[in-house]
Amino acid sequence: MVKHVGQIGVPVTKSHRAVDFYKENLGFSLLFYTDNMAFFEWGGLRIHVNNSSKRKVRPCQLRSLFLSQEY
Repeated sequence: MVKHVGQIGVPVTKSHRAVDFYKENLGFSLLFYTDNMAFFEWGGLRIHVNNSSKRKVRPCQLRSLFLSQEY
């Protein structure tokens, strides 16, 4: 049984804009940032924002979801 979501991956087309949005508008803590990806933390959940300029990105599309049986 899954008891905890540890990380989600969110594809974006412009990672620098996503960093501003998640940090400034939502108040997520920025853990790590490069030119094409960033990691945030929010309430024990890690959010991986990854630049997907080679693919069409649809709103609210998740790339990855990591689940844990331990909490």
